[in-house]
Amino acid sequence: MKTVYNYYPKNIPSHDILYKKSIEYQRLKVILEAPPHKEAATNLFDELVVKYGDKCVKDMTLFGWGNPCYHFRVSILDKEKKWNTYVIFISVISDYYYIYLNDDLWRIKNLKNNEDFREINKIVGKNFSNHKELKPLVAKSIIPDIDYGHKYFGEVTILHCLFTDHIY
Repeated sequence: MKTVYNYYPKNIPSHDILYKKSIEYQRLKVILEAPPHKEAATNLFDELVVKYGDKCVKDMTLFGWGNPCYHFRVSILDKEKKWNTYVIFISVISDYYYIYLNDDLWRIKNLKNNEDFREINKIVGKNFSNHKELKPLVAKSIIPDIDYGHKYFGEVTILHCLFTDHIY
């Protein structure tokens, strides 16, 4: 929570002029203009491309839209000939990352037994060794006094603040 409150002003709607003038927003803006870990993110992307192919790996990072994370997608054809897309978020304001499969944001599926998930998790861990995996229960914790982007008071979660509000 300390990290969230360091970059997002409490009790100020994100459309209010005071929001953009707040010290918290100014801190976030500075980070987004010069995000840390660029080399690690490049290495991660390159390793994923080598492992899965350049047509299967996409860099979806949107710092210019206010998303404080590196965002990659890896599409893999599974044994049943079904495409699975793994979404990887790596925060630039905290030492956390989050990986989910397709539309299973809160990880209802048991990914720990999934070979592709374990491999991607291993590659992420190798390149971002100081980062920890954010647990789904923590990720979906609501922060009631923060309004951020497309999310309003009472809707914003830890996941939104550390990674992106462009997910539902």
